Amino acid sequence: MQAAKTTENRSCWTNGYWLDHCEEFSVEGPVGKLGYVAAVDPTHEELVVIGDHAVTRVPFRQIDFIDAPEERIVLDTGRDRIANPKVKR
Repeated sequence: MQAAKTTENRSCWTNGYWLDHCEEFSVEGPVGKLGYVAAVDPTHEELVVIGDHAVTRVPFRQIDFIDAPEERIVLDTGRDRIANPKVKR
């Protein structure tokens, strides 16, 4: 019996997993690179990002998407929304 091949790309690594494990990912905002994730603060639902000139706290709701293979987080481009359904914990 031959095993069937599937073309569907499934992964057990969800956005919630990557959000909890994104230390050292680069963070990009609408105006360019903000810095790197130094810590994830699940209590306050925010990332602690270290840049060239400052430390910034970024609320999870500002994350537009997480690009895990590139170790990169892209922040919302300015749309005002309560929570991003693409980034679930």
